[in-house]
Amino acid sequence: MNYETNSNDKNIKNDQLMFPFPMRPDSYTSYLGKLVRDKKIPKTRLHFLRHYHATWLYENDVLDHLAAERLGHDIKVLKGIYQHLGVKKKDEINRKIIELQQEESR
Repeated sequence: MNYETNSNDKNIKNDQLMFPFPMRPDSYTSYLGKLVRDKKIPKTRLHFLRHYHATWLYENDVLDHLAAERLGHDIKVLKGIYQHLGVKKKDEINRKIIELQQEESR
C-alpha cells in the first residue's frame, strides 16, 4: 500500500519516517510494538520517545522554553521529568567548567 505523507517537506520520503502513513491515534502504540518486534530492538513504549526527544533537544542546545512548548509542558515539568543529561553532554559541561575555572585562575 502506498501512502502519502502529510509533511510539508516534499524531500522527506516515507521510508524515513517512523510512521510513514496516516493512522488512527490509537494505532500508533500497536504499530510501534510490531516495529520493535520485527526489528528485534529492545522493548520500548511510545512515551519513551518523548523522553528521548526532550533529551535530544537539550543536548543540541534548543532553548528550554521552545522544547517545553514543543512537548506541550511548562519548563518545570520539562526539566524535572523529561530532560536527562547524557554522558556526552555531562562530559561537555564538565570540560567547560574546568576551562572556565582555569581561565579565572590566570
